[in-house]
Amino acid sequence: MNIKELLRKAWPLMRTSRHEREMLTLRRAKRQTELQLLAVGMRADAEFQGEVTRSIASLLEQGQTDEAARALRLYADFNQQTLADLERPTRTVREEAAYAEKYLQLMQLLMGSRLQYGVMVAANVDQEQLLPNMVLHTFCQNAVRHGISPKPEGGRVDVIITLHEDDIVVTVEDNGIGRRAAAKRSDHTPKLGLRVLNELMQFYNKMNGSRRMRQHASNLRSIEDNKISGTRFQLTVPVNFRFE
Repeated sequence: MNIKELLRKAWPLMRTSRHEREMLTLRRAKRQTELQLLAVGMRADAEFQGEVTRSIASLLEQGQTDEAARALRLYADFNQQTLADLERPTRTVREEAAYAEKYLQLMQLLMGSRLQYGVMVAANVDQEQLLPNMVLHTFCQNAVRHGISPKPEGGRVDVIITLHEDDIVVTVEDNGIGRRAAAKRSDHTPKLGLRVLNELMQFYNKMNGSRRMRQHASNLRSIEDNKISGTRFQLTVPVNFRFE
């Protein structure tokens, strides 16, 4: 058997081996980015814990013991779920929506009437569909901290999960100060969280070929005068998208 014949027969094996090496490299890089996102989440959570504990202490100082007790119970439940899911790269739609609602409920308890919210999952959405862990929390935290909090009168955050053709569409909208104004005020934690999440999405997309997960942020504008009236974060995830 000549050299050409040997190479012809060996080529499929060589090509498979190269593909396996590429996938191994990709998985390693993806895991490194997952750990980076985990570190960002822990940093954000540390800041969040400080805000919550100071707010609970303030409620106690004001003699609002019932409200403080409610906030403490809710905060304990939130922390328990956070720790339980710490190293999970994904959650189901059901889990992610419930976690985001718990976060918004806790923030409403601390901000009072300055924060209103809604969480809606369309009836035709498969709630066992997987989403990247932290995605809704990252979007909601950004909306509350940098959209709603700077407004003296506060505002509203809406989480909407729908099915559009073969895609799960996750939307978080707020009627806050808008992205441009927020960029002048905000620290780097949410920006870093969104950036690392975007890097992780690129790895997931490479593992799924032509089926792409997409993220988009845009300003909302009022119908009356076309002025900026809030922010929309949107994530599109193909049905049965692979995360491993």
